[in-house]
Amino acid sequence: MKKIKQTRESGVELLRILAMMGVVLLHYNNATMGQALALVQEGSINQYIVYFVENLCVCGVNIYILISGYYMCMSQKRTAAKVFELFLQVILFKIAFYFMSIYMGLNQFSVRDLFINAIPNNYYLILYCTLFIISPYINIVLMKLSNVQLRNLMVCLFVLFSVWTIAMDVMQNSFGISSFGLSTVGMYGTQEGYTIVNFILVYVIGAYIRICDKDKVKRGALLVVIAAILLIMTGLSIFEHRMCYASVVTWNYNNPLVIVLSACWFILFKNIRMRSRIVNELAKGSFTCFLFHGAFLAYLNIPLFVNGNPIKLALHMFCCSLGLYLLSYVVYKVYSLCTNWFVRLVSPFINRINLDVNIQ
Repeated sequence: MKKIKQTRESGVELLRILAMMGVVLLHYNNATMGQALALVQEGSINQYIVYFVENLCVCGVNIYILISGYYMCMSQKRTAAKVFELFLQVILFKIAFYFMSIYMGLNQFSVRDLFINAIPNNYYLILYCTLFIISPYINIVLMKLSNVQLRNLMVCLFVLFSVWTIAMDVMQNSFGISSFGLSTVGMYGTQEGYTIVNFILVYVIGAYIRICDKDKVKRGALLVVIAAILLIMTGLSIFEHRMCYASVVTWNYNNPLVIVLSACWFILFKNIRMRSRIVNELAKGSFTCFLFHGAFLAYLNIPLFVNGNPIKLALHMFCCSLGLYLLSYVVYKVYSLCTNWFVRLVSPFINRINLDVNIQ
């Protein structure tokens, strides 16, 4: 495969930033983290705001994988040092948070706890690195297919691993009918889309957009589709909540609506022709924000705003997500200054593990 030089498109980099701010808002709303969904008053305007924001942001992780599919499908070059860097950052951040908790009196030091906190048990890290390593082999298949065959493959994967799986989730959630043994993902169900299967599906969609050049869709049409999906998802999620179902299946990452929404957002921002060094630079802090922001959700005074003035709630949500992202970027720069020398030192040795897949 011919090596394609990748350039940072600021429209896509802006989407990276907004998608990560969306992830922050998902955790702002999370019933056990920021707790907005658990605390908001039933039937209030604020509840509709929180539910709308949840539906607006739930495609954030899928957007990141779709972007990876769009860019990575054109290259077979993979460096083991990239995987090492991601694991290193997760491990160091977990250890740093552990020592912070000791300093704040929340924990006492023990070797056992230090060892546990050095384990990189981060679902996104594991699944993304898995996809990163196997993607060159996926690319071989994709590049051998005609556009029609690639479209058929994408539709097949979409039906098998999104439409079918969400049907099983709805059946179990709404009617109490066990999906045991019925899921195409695994015996025990779809895990709400937190699986390598969903990552591969979204990766293929991103690759399809790149290979078949499906990014020239009219902006007006995209906005209409986005608005319609958000309206449908908000209605469905509130309905599921009011029916007291075990979970809100609408927010599963394998939901076809969530996947289509992520593709629409990507195509919309991909068509923004802009070059911004500031946006491109700020986008580099997105993974740090993913690791960093959760420790500060408890200090955002969310209970004070969640049932207050609706405008103040909306402003608080936006300011918190933006503020945490900007703070995370500062942390990213400090982290990079402290670790770049080490990464450069060990990268030549780590890159002896060849992850490239050459095609003759």
